[in-house]
Amino acid sequence: MKTFICYIAVLFLLNLTLVRAQGPFVKPNTAYFELFGSGGLYSVNYERFLIMRPKTAYGIRVGGGFWNRKEPNFNTVAELVALTGIGKHHADFGLGLVGGFSRDRRVPFPDYQRRNHLYAVPRIGYRYQKPEGGTMIRFGITPFVAVSSQSPSRYYSYPLYVGLSVGQSF
Repeated sequence: MKTFICYIAVLFLLNLTLVRAQGPFVKPNTAYFELFGSGGLYSVNYERFLIMRPKTAYGIRVGGGFWNRKEPNFNTVAELVALTGIGKHHADFGLGLVGGFSRDRRVPFPDYQRRNHLYAVPRIGYRYQKPEGGTMIRFGITPFVAVSSQSPSRYYSYPLYVGLSVGQSF
């Protein structure tokens, strides 16, 4: 059984290597700054394409952000990413989770109560990114849907939220 699993793992990795060589992007990594969008007010993110096909690419995104309303919110972003298109113009899709915590500034530090929150964040948008790397610009619609039962009453769904991202692929 272990030998069979090893063979499957080797075939899977070989398949990823072959698929990556045929993919639309020579540079699979992107680092970018996002204003509004999935990370809240702003976020810093890293994205990597894991599976690339001639007209599509699939990858993951991780990032961290800040959302300062009456209480400071620190967020983390984890997202599955899919791109479709050829050349430098792409339809950009994502499905992720945004989690984080906040605290009430009106309560002194030793007595404050930490509040956790979790959102599901689907995304659809447009991405400009050359296959050989360079500047990446993305605009998308990113509705937030609260999924945490522990979220305070001030956390709710944001049905229409947009984001703008600018970064570099390498």
